[in-house]
Amino acid sequence: MASASKKTPYAPQRDRPDVAEERAQFRLRQRRLDIGRLVFVDESGTHPGIGPRRGWSPRGEPLYGPHEPYSRGRHVSMIAALRVDGISALMTTDGGVKTADFLRFVRQRLAPTLEPGDIVCWDNINMHKNAEVVAAVLERGAKVVRLPRYSPDFNPIEAAWAKVKAWIRRAMPTSVSELKKAMRRSLRRIRASDALGWLKYCGYRLP
Repeated sequence: MASASKKTPYAPQRDRPDVAEERAQFRLRQRRLDIGRLVFVDESGTHPGIGPRRGWSPRGEPLYGPHEPYSRGRHVSMIAALRVDGISALMTTDGGVKTADFLRFVRQRLAPTLEPGDIVCWDNINMHKNAEVVAAVLERGAKVVRLPRYSPDFNPIEAAWAKVKAWIRRAMPTSVSELKKAMRRSLRRIRASDALGWLKYCGYRLP
C-alpha cells in the first residue's frame, strides 16, 4: 500500500556520466576519511516573519494561526561549519553571501578553529574556489575538498539547515535582529548526536 511521504530533492544532472563518475570516485574515498577531521561548510538564509508550518488542532477542525507577511523584509544569510561534535563556526550577514562575506567568515571564524590535518569540505560555487579563501584554509595546515557537483547529499550540514530553519520558524522572528538571534541560538543547539546521525546518513564511516 502506498503512503504519502515528503519528496527528496534530486538533481537530474547527477545522471550525466561525468557527474556520476565524480560521485562514484568520491564514494570510494568517502569511507576512508577520518570524520574527526572533517569540517563541512555551507550557507543558507531566510527572512523575518517566518512562522511554523504545522501545529496541532482537534480532529476534524482546521488549524488557524498568523499568516506570514507578503513582504517578509530583508533576507539574512547564515554561514556555518559543522564538525562531528556540532557547529564549530558561524556568522550571519545581511543579504546574500558575497565572496567578501565568505572570506571574512573563513578568516575570522573558521580558520581559528582549524588544526593541521583538518579537511574542509564544501561545494563547487565560485566563492569557495576563491584563491584568498582557499589560502586562508591552507595557511592553517588544513586541506580543502570540493564535494562532487550536484551532490548536497554528501554534505551533512544540509540536514542541519532543515533543523535550524524549523527552530527559527518556532521562534517567529519579526525583525532582522530577532532573526539573527534565532539563527545563532538555533545553530548552537545542534549536538554531537545530531552531527553523527547526519554524517552516517550521508555515508561517512563512524568510529
